[in-house]
Amino acid sequence: MSEENIASAGGFVREDQQTSLPSPRRTASPPHTGAGGPRLYKLSHAQESRLIGYLDEHLLQISQKFLKKFHEGGYQSLPPLLEDLKPLLHLLEQTPTINIITQYLLQITDALTDWIHAFPPSPEDMFKMLETVDDMCVRLVKGEMGVGGRKMGTTERVRLKSIVERGRTAVILKMDPVDGWEVETSRTYEGVLEELG
Repeated sequence: MSEENIASAGGFVREDQQTSLPSPRRTASPPHTGAGGPRLYKLSHAQESRLIGYLDEHLLQISQKFLKKFHEGGYQSLPPLLEDLKPLLHLLEQTPTINIITQYLLQITDALTDWIHAFPPSPEDMFKMLETVDDMCVRLVKGEMGVGGRKMGTTERVRLKSIVERGRTAVILKMDPVDGWEVETSRTYEGVLEELG
């Protein structure tokens, strides 16, 4: 997925990409810069609808290829699925609407457990993805994503904790017969679980 497609999904763009991408359609809302991240602008209702449609469409494509795993047109291993997932996570990092970030990051984190469970171990790619998701979840809990800096509510925190605990257990079971990755396995979702307490 190109940066042009990422930008057009929601009609916004990082400030440092404005020299190479079309200017975004901005609302009158003031900009917000996350912790060391890009400057974000609130989206209009129409832009949010486009963004949700884009995310839904591409997650559906991933799900359909997952259902056909090990068959023609489906995923044959975990790494290609993770490659398809990366642009969506990148897009969420650029998304200013916290409710959209929360909904889709939790959905992806939950589904990631099932995807990992279904394929033979691919430790290097898997742990890189888990580290990325863990970092995003930490920032989400701390209120460092999106516009407004809103921290997660109690209900969202309980749901996220349940999701990452299930994911951690699945990774430990998956990696039990695989030597050489004990440290990485022990650190699965370590950051967000520590943050959630």
